[in-house]
Amino acid sequence: MNEQNLNYVRNELRRALLDLSGGTKGQLEAFSENPLADKNATPRRCVNLV
Repeated sequence: MNEQNLNYVRNELRRALLDLSGGTKGQLEAFSENPLADKNATPRRCVNLV
């Protein structure tokens, strides 16, 4: 990745994590606390080849 792309990603992450109202969370913060899938409860199983 070049420097321009890295700066764009940094700015977008800051904007996603930013909480200006105090009452809501940024999208990434909400997903980090409540992931869409719990990998510990149902881990992936190995494929059994016959």
